[in-house]
Amino acid sequence: MNYQPPITVINCKHANQFLEILQDLTQDAAAGDIPLLHIECHGNIKDGLEFENSSTLSWDRLSAALIPLNIATRFNLLAVFSACFGAHFVSQIEPIEPSPCWCLVAPTERVGVDELLQGFRVFYSALINDNDMGAAVRSISNCRLSHGRWLSKPAELWFEQLVTGYVKTHCTEPAARKRAQEMYRELKRKGNRCSLGSLIRMLRKRNRQCLHSDYFDNFFMISQIPENFLRFETARNRIVIKIEEFRHSGKYVI
Repeated sequence: MNYQPPITVINCKHANQFLEILQDLTQDAAAGDIPLLHIECHGNIKDGLEFENSSTLSWDRLSAALIPLNIATRFNLLAVFSACFGAHFVSQIEPIEPSPCWCLVAPTERVGVDELLQGFRVFYSALINDNDMGAAVRSISNCRLSHGRWLSKPAELWFEQLVTGYVKTHCTEPAARKRAQEMYRELKRKGNRCSLGSLIRMLRKRNRQCLHSDYFDNFFMISQIPENFLRFETARNRIVIKIEEFRHSGKYVI
């Protein structure tokens, strides 16, 4: 017999009420009642979530508000956004910051009610009736949308993409040299002397260490949830290998 989880519908009229609801859910999760958070709301690519009274909650504020709940669930928060542009939430996440949830399911663009209904019907059918998260993610990913697509990825895949994107943007030779020159000017202004070469070597060493240690520890909340070190060890190992590939290419200061 399939397990049917209890469902609670909470009507939320404004952004502040939503934040209060998250606080209540965080307390419940700390006591062992872990929620699957399904949010039905208007979404705007620029302003974030929009509520009944026209108040908004930006994507970065939403991300920050979800972090305590994700900690309380021991990094098991599944966040589902039935909102236009809901996947834009991911673009606000930085690899150095804690992840706001374990997995996100949301559309990338503007979406119709019928498309939301179709997507979530197959998603929850696989998740609840078959008790298979992998099948649920694959099923909704295969649902076609008039605009954009469904984003349904766990945090370990975000982390890999975030770090890879960071390296390609901030760890190139030109970017590192520009950063070293800024540091050189700042140090000189303070009366300190340091060569550009030594600063670039320092950046290289710091990048190599931070990308797979400090970033990993912060993103997966290792200090708050020590068991995550082993739980997401495979993701860390993939990043180590990827960083070595970047380093050997000679294009990046790592």
